[in-house]
Amino acid sequence: MPDTSAGTRVENMVEDTAAAAADVLYMVSDPGGTPVPRKIEVRNILPRRYLQVTLFAAGASVDTATSTTFVEIPDEMDTYFLAEASALHITAGTDTTATTIPTNVQVFNTTASVYMFSTAATTSLTIAAAGTVDSSYTIDTTTGNHIVAAGEVLRFDVERVPDSTAPVGLIVTLGFDF
Repeated sequence: MPDTSAGTRVENMVEDTAAAAADVLYMVSDPGGTPVPRKIEVRNILPRRYLQVTLFAAGASVDTATSTTFVEIPDEMDTYFLAEASALHITAGTDTTATTIPTNVQVFNTTASVYMFSTAATTSLTIAAAGTVDSSYTIDTTTGNHIVAAGEVLRFDVERVPDSTAPVGLIVTLGFDF
């Protein structure tokens, strides 16, 4: 990286008010001990942001065939990208057949008209209180569908085939990085 500001005091530099994720900042590691000059990318300073949505309340049975919930991306998450997802049922359901009947969750960006998962997130009936989603979902990173902008509206589509005892409650958490 070229040093274009040699001899320029920090207070005399031009301020950048819109840092990009790949911008590099100068820092001093361990200033109180043995100071070492380092660089760090902006993306490594900002913490992961989480968006948690209750799709079915704690007492609500997830026994309908479909359900839809909407949420708006806040301004501070502009240009963030979807990095992880998790889901949980408050109370697990039971399956009367030999195979598990899952709850499928898909996230659709209504503003950009794109799905954020190339494979829907799937919770099994037995997931409860652990906060995990089966690892069968895939975030679509090939076309930029996982990047959000402030004000965009996400739709959470839930689909489940009813069985004898449906799970209760459904909370989905999405983690976004800068």
